[in-house]
Amino acid sequence: MDKVSIIIIAYNSASSLPKCIISCLNQTYKNIEIVIVIDGSPDNSFEVAKFYQKKDSRILVINKENEGIPKTRKIGFDHSSGEFIYHLDADDYIESNTIEVLLQRLYQEDADIVIGGLVFEDKNGKFITNWITSTTANSKVGYLKDIFKSRIPPFIFGRLIRREIFNSVFVPGNYNCGEDFVSNIMMICYNSDIKIVSDPALLHHYLIYETSITNASKAEAFMIYTDDICEILMNQNLEESVINEWAYFRVIKSWRYYLRRGGKQYLRNKAYVRNFYNKYYSIIRSKLTITERFELNLYRYNQFLGYNFSRVYSKILRITNQPVN
Repeated sequence: MDKVSIIIIAYNSASSLPKCIISCLNQTYKNIEIVIVIDGSPDNSFEVAKFYQKKDSRILVINKENEGIPKTRKIGFDHSSGEFIYHLDADDYIESNTIEVLLQRLYQEDADIVIGGLVFEDKNGKFITNWITSTTANSKVGYLKDIFKSRIPPFIFGRLIRREIFNSVFVPGNYNCGEDFVSNIMMICYNSDIKIVSDPALLHHYLIYETSITNASKAEAFMIYTDDICEILMNQNLEESVINEWAYFRVIKSWRYYLRRGGKQYLRNKAYVRNFYNKYYSIIRSKLTITERFELNLYRYNQFLGYNFSRVYSKILRITNQPVN
């Protein structure tokens, strides 16, 4: 029986950590180790983790200074010994058969990564939505297209990963958001003949907080990781193969996201903006609505007007019960 390492990172998670740990200890697949890394948490997360370590020898607890998610995940990985890796945030929890279901699926398909279904909940455990991977790709290019089209969740949790696949992940430690997305791109781009499959079972419960790092991230921090993905694709000679999907992601899900949150630094760089619109916007312009084209070009010429147009437009969509894209 292969060992599975469940890596938990914890920061200010003393209240949720017990449920997270117990969901791991109750796994039907027993050959696991649980590596809990406390990222300089100011609460008593470390004491909570040590309490459970005394109860089960499969738990390893590491307490360190606060360094952020990328470095903390790397430390957890370096201290793990399993043939397969499962990442889990301390606010989340998993079903009792999560590891068993994913491992069986991985064996059946001879895969490197298997992605289970995700359940999104609020802090009270109320169901919000779910996400089931719909990829049918079988190549690097196919996987990249699917992640840009949101067929593959851009997360690192909720999936079982063959250890050698994760060896290629070395995300910079200065990220405030987007580290999971970059990790996915690295695993796909830096591993030859990688195989990713999915299982529809809803196995991982992800809790959404209004004050989470993702919700609090500033626009400038958001743009850092999308530029890094661009560099990876270009260095691996893969950008042209996925240019249509990547261009749409860059313009709508990256650039517009940045603009709507008040991003200024990149917008002030006239050369960057000119090259961006010439390269990416021009590719997908015909696929955008008149409103989308107007909004994106309005920012280019007057950020104040663009920002206020976005606010009014989003408000109208909410009032008329339309999705705010």
